[in-house]
Amino acid sequence: MRTIEIPNRALRALTGLTLLLTLSACGGEEAAPDPIHLMSDSMELHLMLTPEATLGVGTNMVDLHVMDADSNPVTGLVIAIEPWMPAHGHGATMPTTVHELEDGHYHVMPYFQMAGSWELRMTFALGTLSDTATATVEVQ
Repeated sequence: MRTIEIPNRALRALTGLTLLLTLSACGGEEAAPDPIHLMSDSMELHLMLTPEATLGVGTNMVDLHVMDADSNPVTGLVIAIEPWMPAHGHGATMPTTVHELEDGHYHVMPYFQMAGSWELRMTFALGTLSDTATATVEVQ
């Protein structure tokens, strides 16, 4: 059996290249965070909030799905969302926009001006329906 000697400099370069290729293969786009499931305060609405990426300082994009107690999508809701930072006792400096994309599916764009623990204080209205819910989120 013949032994092949590799100079230290070449071995270090080969090891570095292997590490770089391994890390770049593991990189790529960040996986979307897990959805947040919660019930409205009246227990009549099931809500699922799914951030498109880890929430950060600035404007974020979040999908909101709203279903009734029978798992039917709730369409036509008037939704107001106020980001609130309980530790500092203040809200966001920019309003949150909400647009309905399709039945029961809403696109939400909250703004957070600093990292930390925030509440998304939500109100829902449709005809005689009036409901609220609060989701706690962490902003990086």
